[in-house]
Amino acid sequence: MKIGIIMNSNDPETVWNALRFGIKALDKKDGVKISFYDVWKHPTHC
Repeated sequence: MKIGIIMNSNDPETVWNALRFGIKALDKKDGVKISFYDVWKHPTHC
């Protein structure tokens, strides 16, 4: 399964939970792409 996570939050707990979700997906050998989105700039992909 491929999972995309788009983060558009300044709340540390929200961001941390999204990263934990991505880590769990990687542990299960799923594909994960994470984008940190800043409304004032273009998206940054990791």
